[in-house]
Amino acid sequence: MIRVEVKADGMRELRDRLAAMDVNVTKEVRIAYWKAQKRIRSLIAGLISKNIINQPKKVCQKAVYSKMRDDGFVVVIRGEFSIAIKRFKPKQNKQGVTAKTGKKVVKQDPRTGKKDTLNNGKEFYKSAFMGPRPGLQSTKLRGAVVQRAGKARMPIKAVSAVNVVLSLKNVEGTIEKLMALSKDEAVKQVRERIRFLTVKKQGKLNWQNKG
Repeated sequence: MIRVEVKADGMRELRDRLAAMDVNVTKEVRIAYWKAQKRIRSLIAGLISKNIINQPKKVCQKAVYSKMRDDGFVVVIRGEFSIAIKRFKPKQNKQGVTAKTGKKVVKQDPRTGKKDTLNNGKEFYKSAFMGPRPGLQSTKLRGAVVQRAGKARMPIKAVSAVNVVLSLKNVEGTIEKLMALSKDEAVKQVRERIRFLTVKKQGKLNWQNKG
C-alpha cells in the first residue's frame, strides 16, 4: 500500500491572491484540491491499467481511493483488490467457463530460440456457466459467472472474483514520481481556480455573455 498526503500549505502567494478577490479562500482551495485528487486518481488508475493488469482504467480505479481533509487530501493505492470475472470477457463451453485473467507468459530458450508458453493467462472454472448453453447468456445473471452450490439445480452461487495483487515493487518508482506530481497538480488547480474567478468577475464567461 502506498499512501501520500498533500496538504494545502506552501501556497501563501496563491492564497493571498484569492483573499484579495474577496472570496472564501478555504472553499476555493478545497474545490481546487478536489479536482487535483480526482486527476491524480485517474492517472494512477491508468498506470495500473497499462503496466499491471489489462483492464480498463475505470475498473482499476478500485485500487485507488482518496479522501478530502480540511488541510488537503490523501491518496492511497491498495496492495490488492478484486475484479468480477465478467470483466475479463469469459466464454462458456460444455465443460465450464474460461476467462483470460492474466498475461500470457512465454519463455524462450537462449540456445535454440524455441519458445514455450509457461502460462497462457487463462483460468478455467469447471461446471460454471453464464446461461443455459454456450453462446446464450442469461439476462438475469448479467454476464456473471456462477456455479451450482450442490448436485441440485438450485441454488447457485457466484464464482469468486479475481483477486489482484498489485506488483507495486515493479512500478513503485514510476508511481512515486507520479505521486510527487500531486502537489504540482494541486498548485495548478488553485491557479486555474484563480483564473476562473478572475474571468467570472470580469463577466467574460460564455453564459454571462448570452444574456
